[in-house]
Amino acid sequence: MATTDSCLTDYGCYTHWWMALPALPAQRDVLDWWATPDGRCTPYRRLKRLWFDYTRLLRPADNPGRPHEFARPTHSTQMIPRAWENLVLLHPSQWLPRLLSAASLPCPTVDDCCWSYEFEAMVGRTARYKQADVTIHARGSDGDMLVIVEAKRPGDKLKENCDLPDTDPLSYLDLDAFRSFDRRFLIYLVDDGYVPVVRSKVRGSAGRWGIVTWLQLLNLQTELVRAAFPSAFAEFAAAVITDCHRGLGRGRSDGAPSGPRFDAQGLALLADSSLPSHAKSYVAGSLQYLAFRRGVRPDSLAFGYLATEPSFQDVHRTPAGARQLTSERRSALWRLPPRARSQPFLPVGMSRPEAGRHA
Repeated sequence: MATTDSCLTDYGCYTHWWMALPALPAQRDVLDWWATPDGRCTPYRRLKRLWFDYTRLLRPADNPGRPHEFARPTHSTQMIPRAWENLVLLHPSQWLPRLLSAASLPCPTVDDCCWSYEFEAMVGRTARYKQADVTIHARGSDGDMLVIVEAKRPGDKLKENCDLPDTDPLSYLDLDAFRSFDRRFLIYLVDDGYVPVVRSKVRGSAGRWGIVTWLQLLNLQTELVRAAFPSAFAEFAAAVITDCHRGLGRGRSDGAPSGPRFDAQGLALLADSSLPSHAKSYVAGSLQYLAFRRGVRPDSLAFGYLATEPSFQDVHRTPAGARQLTSERRSALWRLPPRARSQPFLPVGMSRPEAGRHA
């Protein structure tokens, strides 16, 4: 194991993107576990959209070790996906209706969904744009739906005095990129103490927006994981998920789960042949994540490809012609493929022919 100095930069930031969260894709080209190979965005690409963004490097501009937003544990660019990506453990039919219900929004059936972070939607032919923290394209038996999440860390405020204020839901819901969806909803994801402010400042579009607190999201994730998995994995994952929500309000841990007993529990889960592969990937990513949280570098990384991933210094040094283009922000990574290629969710262990016999 190495010391903290080898894990962090002089600015107290991580050196690589894969240190920042436990829900890591096991390979660059792997899809979310419920998805079919239909051309949709991979988890790796939706995360790379953030950490490879050259414009998210902070000052001083001439320092190769300069901070990147995704590298800073207290920046929303890291905090939001660190907490949100834990949903990869669950099928969309399990968590999305409950999230909408928490926001007092309609709760249709959900068979599938895809999401991305910081999608930049342009306003007509102007140079104006609005960035959505999370954009979700969901699909069920009664059609497609779009859910936009405007997330605020505790202490952050809704933008008001601008052309596209956060306090007007239509600033998001009526953007050109979203208008092809008949059903469009906006969720404000905020700390408990900011809920009264949101209620007092957001006007209009009744029935199309709602509020979910970070504590509700944390409870949703941990409760559904406990209901969906055996107790040993569920308690391990719940502790990690709670740590991922640190800095996001009440009910969060101040220190990472640690100790030989917790690590041994993780290693035992990796050896459990009955655990689904996506759950094992989460355990591997969690053990690595917790090591870096404690300031030590593991003897080996969770997944082989991580060793060849660029550092944030590499992002800084990327030649202008090879940098992620600004236009990438406007790529709709959240879009599902055409409906004909989507298939409904099947219970674990049931094949599609079996599903037909049970219909």
